[in-house]
Amino acid sequence: MSETSPGEFGQYQIVEKIAQGGMAEIFRGKARDIHGIEKSVVIKRILPHIAASPEFVEMLIDEAKIAVMLSHGNIAQVYDLGKVADDYFIVMEFVDGKTLSQIMKRLRTLNRKIPIPFALWIVSEVAKGLSYMHRKTDEEGNPLNIVHRDISPQNIIVSTAGTIKIIDFGIAKAKTKVSITDSGVLKGKFAYMSPEHAEGDKLDWRTDIFSLGILFFELLTGERLFKGKDNADTIRRVKKGKIPAPSSIRKEIPDDFDDLVFEVLQKDRTKRLQSAEEFSQKLTRFLVTHYPDFSPQVLVGYLAELFPEMADRLSMTHFPEAETRTEGRIEKSDEETLQASSAVIRKSLQDEQALAFPSPPSIDADLGEERTSSLRVKQVLLRTGAVAAATVVMVILFQIAPTLAPALRRLVSLPTVPQTLPVDHLPPQGPEHPTTQPLEGSLSLQSEPPGAVIFLNDQKTSWRTPATVPVPADGEQKVGLHLDRHRFWEARIQIDPGKTISLSVPLELNFGDIEINSLPTGAAVLVNGQSIGRSPIVLTRIPPETIYEVRIVLEGYEEWSGRVKIFGGKREVVNASLKKIRKSKSLP
Repeated sequence: MSETSPGEFGQYQIVEKIAQGGMAEIFRGKARDIHGIEKSVVIKRILPHIAASPEFVEMLIDEAKIAVMLSHGNIAQVYDLGKVADDYFIVMEFVDGKTLSQIMKRLRTLNRKIPIPFALWIVSEVAKGLSYMHRKTDEEGNPLNIVHRDISPQNIIVSTAGTIKIIDFGIAKAKTKVSITDSGVLKGKFAYMSPEHAEGDKLDWRTDIFSLGILFFELLTGERLFKGKDNADTIRRVKKGKIPAPSSIRKEIPDDFDDLVFEVLQKDRTKRLQSAEEFSQKLTRFLVTHYPDFSPQVLVGYLAELFPEMADRLSMTHFPEAETRTEGRIEKSDEETLQASSAVIRKSLQDEQALAFPSPPSIDADLGEERTSSLRVKQVLLRTGAVAAATVVMVILFQIAPTLAPALRRLVSLPTVPQTLPVDHLPPQGPEHPTTQPLEGSLSLQSEPPGAVIFLNDQKTSWRTPATVPVPADGEQKVGLHLDRHRFWEARIQIDPGKTISLSVPLELNFGDIEINSLPTGAAVLVNGQSIGRSPIVLTRIPPETIYEVRIVLEGYEEWSGRVKIFGGKREVVNASLKKIRKSKSLP
């Protein structure tokens, strides 16, 4: 598949490229079922030149293994994990909307603050998704202990339908996780870390609650809480844990909101609010108490106001007047978190029971008899609708069959293509050697070091350097070379019919960097037993796949040590918080 062009990708159709990160390309695509019904999806494809690295493939599998187990209205659904030729990919729910990061950035540009009830609603919905995630069990009822570890504005989407979705489980942690995070390296966004995350301690569900508390503070106040001038300064602020009262920054915030903010942002996690479910319930009570007329439907219009370019996708066709309304709710199959009026919010709040953590009741038990009955009715209707649709299709086919018959007969009468060729005329076999195009030119490739895998037009082949490769002489060809621990080399080359182009390519090591910070600064840094200077310090041009033993020493503080693995093309950051040595008190 071309890097940017639309086309078939397995059973999916690529529509357009959305983004590209260091590990994967993100595409908007379409899935089509056996009835021809299309659905928009997101396809996350691992980049070809790093697909050979087991470490990156395991990261992709980790994300899918965690997310595919989750099915909740506030979590973007993962549909598929697969491989096409040498391309690994994840297929996810396409959520048309804006991330909270984009919304908050637009608000800062306009010098505005989000309405308080919107902040309450958004955070409450995220908390519901986290509650489900934290309480998720396997088929035997054993807790999976899933922790997202990266709750931040970039990973929350407000859809054009007004629903709130959690995305990106790339660094999530669960019992089923395949790869192990290297010790000594903090992963996640520093400004949304919990103190225990910044300290490098073992994490549990309460780190997500703290991160969501930061997000709650910033939505309420319109100001960053811990963001510093650099990473080390941000980590220092997180560990210090100084939290101003939101009402002191924004006067219209009710005083009782301050208490909730302080409760979820307790530095000591044992004193912190202990479940995302309780967080969501308290936010819902605030909505009912302080904003009784609030309706989530208004959020759609607010998005249209902030992003006029989205107005055509944010029309009120999401809420047609012809919809059947029951107790203030518009009944829709998969948007239950959206169409709730204040009356429904009150009723939902009254029906909720406090949930113990980490041994919660069954997720299905939370639905309640009324909703379970509603779901059964919907299932019956869906089955009935499927039968009716199949009947309509059959009727149409019978009606058009006489018209199609002559065309079908003409097709059947066409001459068939021979299925066999003489042996000496057979083209090279295998998925990497197309049989539909004449091989009119060739490319002779050598590399130093040798043994690099050859890519043609972003497709991995079975050839390794040195090799002479037959290629179509139909214009420019994109050629790439991949060798472990080396930079991916690529070039576009014009191939002429009957000509052989010879290339000798020196491959460069794909060096990595390591940045070492400490609090306090000025500590001696030793790498593999050798002193290299004092923190903060940056080492560059380190050969990839190198493991360093790092020690950080400062008089009056406990020594810090850890192992750091260096990856090609990346900078690994170590932020060590040194603990003071406690002096023992002398006896009188």
